[in-house]
Amino acid sequence: MKQILASVITMGAIICTSGAELARQEIQIHPANTKCHENCSPLCGNLLRVKVEWVHEFNRLPKEKAAFRCSMDKENFYVDTYLVDKDIICDAQSPAVQKLYNVSDSIQIILKSDKHTAVWEFNVTAKGIHNAFLYPGPGALLPELSEKLAVKHEVKVDGTINDNRDTDRSWRVRTTIPLSILRRHGLNFCSSENWTMLVLRNNYGRHLSGRELSTFPQTLRETYDSTRFGILVFPSE
Repeated sequence: MKQILASVITMGAIICTSGAELARQEIQIHPANTKCHENCSPLCGNLLRVKVEWVHEFNRLPKEKAAFRCSMDKENFYVDTYLVDKDIICDAQSPAVQKLYNVSDSIQIILKSDKHTAVWEFNVTAKGIHNAFLYPGPGALLPELSEKLAVKHEVKVDGTINDNRDTDRSWRVRTTIPLSILRRHGLNFCSSENWTMLVLRNNYGRHLSGRELSTFPQTLRETYDSTRFGILVFPSE
């Protein structure tokens, strides 16, 4: 089997000899009361990059950029996401549509601890339509096995949704995940449990040649493969 030459790319990801695998990237969690510098860009967080299956295109920036930043306090884990978007689209009518990312611009957040088989998934569209699921494990992602979760999303849209007569600018989301729904399984949401995370954006729009799928960190075909997720780095206690 031919080895693929390892190469370091900008966000710290490495394409390894076992074939397009990635070094584990870190995702810093900031204390909730810590704010960015007043002059910093909305894209100052972890940049999402295009998810592709071919090594020669790996890790390129999407046409419309996005970034996210994580924080936490004693009660909640927060994910703030900022998405550049010239044509904001949402065709989902209700959270009953389990796969919101198939019909709308959306953000998908997936959490996993190495100490438990469970997978927590949170989805939200630009209209604020959202759903969340607790799956027994990556090999048991069936709807009938999942538990629905209650999570808060605050969405702000700079533009209009489903209007192709104008040019939009961006949308942003603050996702508030109660730590109680992560701790119910005897977990503490701390560094010793090796929590990992994937953030995935689905982007539709008339300015794009096709749906643009971007993630942080980079992943390939297996969206739920937590060995490719970013490692959460918790604030110092």
